[in-house]
Amino acid sequence: MLIGEDVRCHLGDPAIAVTLVGDPGLTGLYARAIAMQGGTTTVVDGETAFLAGIVRLWQAVQAP
Repeated sequence: MLIGEDVRCHLGDPAIAVTLVGDPGLTGLYARAIAMQGGTTTVVDGETAFLAGIVRLWQAVQAP
């Protein structure tokens, strides 16, 4: 119920896709609630995003 209410209050324009970053279990619930309101989502695993970002940072500080 809380996720549904959160989505209902904050979705805005359902024509604008929402990017969800986080734990797949939780982002999956949000994606389903957003779809029920007519919205679309792109889901990014939070751990994968963090690891990709930290690798890019490491590469940036190692570059001459």
